[in-house]
Amino acid sequence: MADGQPIIIRELEGQRREVVLAGTDLPEQGLEVGGALRTVRTHYPGSRRASTQVLGTEESDLELQGLFRDDWAGFAGWALAQMGALRALYTGQRYCELAWGETLVRRGYVKRAVFVLHREAVVGYRLVFEVAEADEAEVVSPVEFETATPEDLSLALKALRFAVDHLDEAVAAVNTVQAAWGAYRRATS
Repeated sequence: MADGQPIIIRELEGQRREVVLAGTDLPEQGLEVGGALRTVRTHYPGSRRASTQVLGTEESDLELQGLFRDDWAGFAGWALAQMGALRALYTGQRYCELAWGETLVRRGYVKRAVFVLHREAVVGYRLVFEVAEADEAEVVSPVEFETATPEDLSLALKALRFAVDHLDEAVAAVNTVQAAWGAYRRATS
């Protein structure tokens, strides 16, 4: 997957910090990607089939686990610097993008960062990225509408006044019928 491409995690707001995981810094076991369809299922009496309301999809959190080593990077301080950069993304609490080349792009938050300090030059990392938006998610475009003119608004108000007047007349007629019906029932009881 995304052979030779780094994983880049960048803030989309705030300080716009960025961490690049490349080469030996990449996750050891790859990256597990998935999700689930969110539904509400109701079984109504007399129906053999459940009524299912589809509420969309929910992406699973992405877990990255690997190792930073100064000797693999080729200079002292690399492991601690990478740990500090990932920790800054976590503590920054900003909306981020995680991209592995063009193969995988997800947006969300760095939910958890755990570090294992084996030695100063060797730091294990486990990062949990909470996905809020997937690159292939269908985006619903806003509905475009024409701006109403003052004449249109005036006509709409006249129509509403007309409807309210007729509704008032209808309510008065219903009240009269109900009063007459109540009087008839009392008289015949």
